[in-house]
Amino acid sequence: MRIGLIRVNHQEVDRLEKLLPPLHTASYAETYAAGPDKRHGCMIVYRDTIFEKIKHTTVIMMTCAYEKQKTNASAKDHLDAPII
Repeated sequence: MRIGLIRVNHQEVDRLEKLLPPLHTASYAETYAAGPDKRHGCMIVYRDTIFEKIKHTTVIMMTCAYEKQKTNASAKDHLDAPII
């Protein structure tokens, strides 16, 4: 029996419309998150026959006052985690 990759972590992910269909066909699921106004995000891809996603929380870490102010203004409505 061949299992293949079980879990992979990716950074700087975009173009999900091209990336996800072949992964889903191969029995992989994903968890993806990107910061507000960001073109790229981070993604964990995992074998959906082995793992089940129970919870997904996005945490945004600010590195400077400008980013914090910008994110607070644009992201409060669509994040599922508190802005730190």
